[in-house]
Amino acid sequence: MDDEVREPGKVTRADDVGRENKLTPRHVVAIVLIGLLVLVAVLNLDDTSVNLIVRSVQLPLIVVIAVSGLVGFLIGWLVSQRREKRRQD
Repeated sequence: MDDEVREPGKVTRADDVGRENKLTPRHVVAIVLIGLLVLVAVLNLDDTSVNLIVRSVQLPLIVVIAVSGLVGFLIGWLVSQRREKRRQD
């Protein structure tokens, strides 16, 4: 018997059967990469010049690294959402 409660009328995909909330190798790699990003950001506190489209600004390098990491995360999340939507269709 399943321990989880299924919603009436909910369709379960074959690749979701038996899937549990456990730590996968993909999660471990993500955690390690986030840790490395944080370490690199913390070790780079000096100011740097950033050339934007219309002008140049001085920012702490930690901000540039954090924003770059956030943008990379958002791009990866958007791509995975699109892939998941294709898989459902």
